[in-house]
Amino acid sequence: MLFDWLKQRENILALCIALVVLVLHLIIIDQVDRNMFDEAHYIPEAKAILEGGELGNLEHPPLGKLFIAAGIDLFGDNPWGWRTFSVLFGVASIILFYLICQNLTSNRYIPLIATFIFAFENQSFVQSSVAMLDVYGLTLLLASFWLYLRGNYISSGIVLALSVLAKLSGVIGVVAIIGHWLVRRNEKWKGLKFVIVSPLAFILLMPALDWLAIGSLECPWDRIGFMRENLSVLTFSNTTHDQMKKFLHNPLSLQ
Repeated sequence: MLFDWLKQRENILALCIALVVLVLHLIIIDQVDRNMFDEAHYIPEAKAILEGGELGNLEHPPLGKLFIAAGIDLFGDNPWGWRTFSVLFGVASIILFYLICQNLTSNRYIPLIATFIFAFENQSFVQSSVAMLDVYGLTLLLASFWLYLRGNYISSGIVLALSVLAKLSGVIGVVAIIGHWLVRRNEKWKGLKFVIVSPLAFILLMPALDWLAIGSLECPWDRIGFMRENLSVLTFSNTTHDQMKKFLHNPLSLQ
């Protein structure tokens, strides 16, 4: 099946796009050897996970920070350790986006054009270059939607829960998938598996990931309440993200 898929020229071109992006990321990965933007928060958090220290921004779920910590553990406390997993997830998101587009249209080349735009769109490219949470949440969200389109509703629900556990914004995937399911009205009752599994997986997996990150089991309801309350009051007027505030006042400050 994979061999047949690789026989199609447009699929090879899509893989070439992903390969070019991978090479570009690897070329520039260590060009900036200091923390950029919110790396100033997530990299210290990842180090704290490895050293058993206290975490400072528990308003975010733990999975993305665990990936960054794994990178540091494997490749060292340097740009390669901070960003390698971000690069790999970013490249995976390109392939997943292409597969999703293929599923949604019978045209052979529209998915390829859309994938090229997605791969080199500024925000997508940048987020795949830095040790932040967004790329993990997005890639897992795309994986969830691809699994859903293939009819793997249980797997889709579990992966979507992981997306939300990487970054809470992954919850928009619930809206997208349920909306698509209701419009298509295809395999209606089977789709209920996704509706049931995704919140259940989130509730069950959060304590396990919290235990890996902070070394203690936390009540999921308390953690959800804490994250909701703290994220709702974060604004640029009261945040401590000094580098971001400096950039907003003077975009040339990071050059």
